Amino acid sequence: MIQLRSGSSEATLLPHLGGSIGSFAVGGRDILRPTPADAASPLDAACFPMVPYANRIADGRFSFAGKDYALPRNVAGFEHPIHGLGWIMPWMVRAQEADRAVLTCMHSADAHWPWDWS
Repeated sequence: MIQLRSGSSEATLLPHLGGSIGSFAVGGRDILRPTPADAASPLDAACFPMVPYANRIADGRFSFAGKDYALPRNVAGFEHPIHGLGWIMPWMVRAQEADRAVLTCMHSADAHWPWDWS
């Protein structure tokens, strides 16, 4: 967990939990719902990144530039791939200071997403 502070603002980042925001508060008041200490899923986090896409891809199928693509499900019990891959991958800490951090996540093209991204 990474703790950040700037003035009266405080945030925690959870690189191991899909790069999630664990908490965000200003002046001691929660702006985002705090993540439970025992959270094992980004869905329990205050906020998480949805990359390379947000929401769901119906039936895991889409066409782009004249080519058809099929993606596998990425959440057990849900029939459509949802929220991309970034939220279910660990993120790396590239830099960290008291009031800022740089997290990165990279993916090489595969059956889960047909293009590289970072």
